[in-house]
Amino acid sequence: LITLTGMASSVAACLLAICGRVQVAVMLLMLSGVCDCFDGPVARMDKDRTPAEKVFGVQIDTVSDMVSFGVTPAVILFSMGRNRILPIFAGGPVIVILVSVVLIFYVLCAGIRLAYFNTLEITKTDENAPKIFIGMPVPFSAILFPVLFLLSVTLPVPGKIVSIALVIIYFITAILFISNFKMKKPTGFVYLLYPIYEIVLVVFYVIFGGRLNG
Repeated sequence: LITLTGMASSVAACLLAICGRVQVAVMLLMLSGVCDCFDGPVARMDKDRTPAEKVFGVQIDTVSDMVSFGVTPAVILFSMGRNRILPIFAGGPVIVILVSVVLIFYVLCAGIRLAYFNTLEITKTDENAPKIFIGMPVPFSAILFPVLFLLSVTLPVPGKIVSIALVIIYFITAILFISNFKMKKPTGFVYLLYPIYEIVLVVFYVIFGGRLNG
């Protein structure tokens, strides 16, 4: 239920972003991030889960992550350009195609990363192996992009420069998804820091986020 709440939140975020209501859309993206943070720990509290239920949990979590942190950030950035919140598509059809290619590449890399994660989870044999990520986890998008979206409309920087920077960051993020570096999984109190971070960020969105609406 927590996982599906996050997925539903992201679908709503996509619909709102398309309509130009990016302020609320990004806050819903952050809600998806909070759901993703807690669905795993809550599931593991049930010690009586069958192997099939554990596999289902991995699968549904990955599907939700693809919608929430693969597709939704791409839709939000595209909508910011489409609704002229930022001059992302200034320059004509060539720029539209270029930005679209970067966003498609971002979504594809997110899918590859999540499929690889699923493969590791399903095939792992050592439950006591160190908890690490291979490549940047896709849910990190819910940490990175909300801050960037807000800064993009509040910093005194020309819109064209901000637009170029955002597209480049999307491209770099996509590369990090499929990179082979290792990072330790966050544990313990780190899980509590994320909701606090999101709450603080939501306050800033309520105060300044109206500039993100078309």
